[in-house]
Amino acid sequence: LPISYIILSNSTATMKVREDFTFTAKAYGLDSKDIEWRTTKKSIVTINKKTGKASAVKKGTDYIIASIDNITYQIKVTVK
Repeated sequence: LPISYIILSNSTATMKVREDFTFTAKAYGLDSKDIEWRTTKKSIVTINKKTGKASAVKKGTDYIIASIDNITYQIKVTVK
């Protein structure tokens, strides 16, 4: 089987409250259109499941997760 993985092509490690940022990723061995986005704490950062557009809600630390099936990539984001 080919190795499948996801890398972020546009990301940030810090956001300001009320700031928007669109995360993008490329999938290898998979279809990039199938990437779904989520966060671990919706109270800190919300993200559009399909577009990757994130909005910082309040100060804190969260993780942005890009996934297809069981392949995931995550990045830690601090909201200041």
